[in-house]
Amino acid sequence: MRVAGSAVIDRREKSDRYKDTASTTNQPDYKTMKTLISAIQKQVIKDVVLYVENKRNER
Repeated sequence: MRVAGSAVIDRREKSDRYKDTASTTNQPDYKTMKTLISAIQKQVIKDVVLYVENKRNER
C-alpha cells in the first residue's frame, strides 16, 4: 500500500536519475545511458524467462 506522499518522492527520484545521465554541460552521458539500458534489457529478459518457466511448471 502506498503512502500519500510517496508518489511525489517517486517522481523526484526518477527526475534525479535522469539528471544523472547528463554531464555538467547538460549534454547526455551516452555511456551511462547505454549501461543503464543494457541492465534493464537483461533484467527484462531474465523476468520473461522466469515467467515462462513458472508457467510451464504449472501445467
